[in-house]
Amino acid sequence: MTKKPARVLPVTADRLLRGWTGPGGSRIRLAVSG
Repeated sequence: MTKKPARVLPVTADRLLRGWTGPGGSRIRLAVSG
């Protein structure tokens, strides 16, 4: 049995600003100053 490759979504400017859901319900986005 072979494992399906993970589907990688393209990184867009909107996705970098708003972020997207990562593993465990975390958010992935660019770092910003506090």
